[in-house]
Amino acid sequence: MKKTFLSGAFDSRVKIKDFHNAPLTGEASSVGIISEGYDRAETGNVQLFCSTQIYNINVVAAELNMAGAGIAEILLRLFLKSGISGFRRLDGKFTVIVREEGKIVFIRDRNGKGPVIYFNDRYFTDSYHGLFRWRGFAPQVDLTGLTTFLKIGYIPAPVTSLSGVQKVPAGEALIVQNGRMIRE
Repeated sequence: MKKTFLSGAFDSRVKIKDFHNAPLTGEASSVGIISEGYDRAETGNVQLFCSTQIYNINVVAAELNMAGAGIAEILLRLFLKSGISGFRRLDGKFTVIVREEGKIVFIRDRNGKGPVIYFNDRYFTDSYHGLFRWRGFAPQVDLTGLTTFLKIGYIPAPVTSLSGVQKVPAGEALIVQNGRMIRE
């Protein structure tokens, strides 16, 4: 998979340049997301960002009558047709972010090989260090996460080593709507 960076805010009115500490080099969208190396597709008020390596994409494209289309366009059509459940059919490594009016959905592959999404109640990023680019982010150690790491050598999702920061687990979707976070 290619090198990627994605960062954004749950509030679509947030201007990334006003909240991000580091210079922005990626493509900024009108919905409070900046991405570099992510494929992107949109239709109407729905935008999809994805970092993928999907082994059965040709099968899915054929079923959707989209042979020859780009991966992002195929995944957007799959989402619009089947919702989150359509992604269970995919075989590969992927992280997909879909933003609609007032709603954002993060979908990770079942093996957790695609980029991890780290988030708190205000913003998200696919880079643990990307959290530190946000103004106002004051990292504090999560003792449960740290203790777990010392005991077993890793920190199972959704816990991280930083208090108030979580990660989307492999094979799950996180839906953020009206200030509520729902895991599926």
